[in-house]
Amino acid sequence: TITTSSGTRVALDDPRVKLIFPSMSQWLTRGFAAACRKEGVRAEALPAMNEEDLKMGKGNTLCKECLPMQLTTGALLRYLETRAKEEITVYFMPTTEGPCRFGQYQVYMKNMIRERGIRDVTFMSLSTADNYAGLGAEFVLLGWYSSVVAGCFQNIHNTMLVNAVDPAAAVARLGAVFAAVLDGMERGGRSGLRAALKRAAGELGAIPMKRPVETVPTVLLVGEIYVRTEGLARRWLPEYLADHGLATHVAPVHEWIHYINYQFDRKLGDARGGAVDRLKNKLRWTLMIRAEKDVNNLLAESGWHVHRVIDIKDVVKSGARYISPRLAGEAILTVGGPVAEVGKE
Repeated sequence: TITTSSGTRVALDDPRVKLIFPSMSQWLTRGFAAACRKEGVRAEALPAMNEEDLKMGKGNTLCKECLPMQLTTGALLRYLETRAKEEITVYFMPTTEGPCRFGQYQVYMKNMIRERGIRDVTFMSLSTADNYAGLGAEFVLLGWYSSVVAGCFQNIHNTMLVNAVDPAAAVARLGAVFAAVLDGMERGGRSGLRAALKRAAGELGAIPMKRPVETVPTVLLVGEIYVRTEGLARRWLPEYLADHGLATHVAPVHEWIHYINYQFDRKLGDARGGAVDRLKNKLRWTLMIRAEKDVNNLLAESGWHVHRVIDIKDVVKSGARYISPRLAGEAILTVGGPVAEVGKE
């Protein structure tokens, strides 16, 4: 439930409530919003970040903070300028512990909203400490599916920029296919999503390509999870590389969710929970791994997708030579991911 500025408690699925996702690639946050709508929550993904969001964010921070904080702060304030008067806004801003300042984003935003007297704005700030267990089981699985699908579609997009006979037409078609996939999930849940992915593979397979995707020169893009994913933050690096004949494989966001599961299972970092909680997590994680393989298999049928499944144990093991696994955060992923690729690709 949510407590409004007047003290009234309302449910997340109340028609006055709107869950807002700041852009983290249009592929990802649109998928999350669709998963929420399937569960009866009015949800919207904000448009891709632009220079106005950045300007607004810089004007309301010290400009010493992380770029993602500036962008997400600016996007929130710009949204609030035009929201409906009666709306109760819930801004999706997860949190974490450890050395990253990500855990302070929602603290700063809450203080900013309070100091400005902006009414009926709150935050969905789930923590990695309990493996984001504040979300319902079905939403977790739908969110996972949408995250894996988003990563695949983002990299198909980057490959089409280089390898499609007609890149503009191919990208436009990809966008329409992706919208149909989200519609399938929103209407039919996991079964609707799988059916839509099967249709998507057939439609994408009809798009002419210059050469087999396995032979396209490809760059692995790693680094801070938000910056590598959002177009403005990475200054459209995949598009720049495409102009020079290189496709870009962006390390997917769901790599982080694998890592959270890994930490929780091994009681590393800020993970909390007993033996029963870890058993539940292991069962859910098993379902997630199966789902990831399923999505990859379905989209590989299109000929546009190279089947890639994350082995988080291998990633952590590869990074452990340089960073202790007990240091929670994405640093070990940024190091371990590329090292784990050496000798394999």
